[in-house]
Amino acid sequence: MKTQWRTAVRTFTKMKQIKNNKQLSFTGKMKKSQIQMGENVIILFIFFMLLIFAVVFYTKIQSTKTAQKIETDITGRGLQIAQRIQFLPELQCTKGNTEIFPGCYDEFNIIALDKLARDGLNREYYYGLFGFSRVFINRTFPIQDDNRELFLYNNPKEDWISITTTNVPLTLCNFISGEEDCSFAVLKVEVYN
Repeated sequence: MKTQWRTAVRTFTKMKQIKNNKQLSFTGKMKKSQIQMGENVIILFIFFMLLIFAVVFYTKIQSTKTAQKIETDITGRGLQIAQRIQFLPELQCTKGNTEIFPGCYDEFNIIALDKLARDGLNREYYYGLFGFSRVFINRTFPIQDDNRELFLYNNPKEDWISITTTNVPLTLCNFISGEEDCSFAVLKVEVYN
């Protein structure tokens, strides 16, 4: 009976050891899976941080490109207005219905256009050509104090953000006196944004 008792005790202790070993291996597996889960969480965190940095970087680049494109468009609008003015027949120096020389503008035609553009009937037509802008000619040489600036069109935007100026050199002539009284001037186009 003692041998049976001993074998039973040995079997019981072996079973207990096997159970403990299984628990150890189970807790070892638990620790291993927890470490793997922690690694996965860290990898996902790093991935999303990199993704956030990439999105922020991309939006900064796009906003800079958009600002540059807007500035280019405004500058292009100023050049378009300057070209339209160059080809307005009501401003060119003419003699017998022919242009005297390119880049010549008649001073009195400019004064008449300013009055015409302010008129209620023509205001909409010239707004379609020039939009929100201020167009004037600044006489540079010889300087005459009485009319240094001649306005062609003056329609500034009330809540403007920025102004882009385009300068174009030209010749300003006065043919009323009977002789060609010409001076150098600069056509300034200020476009409001």
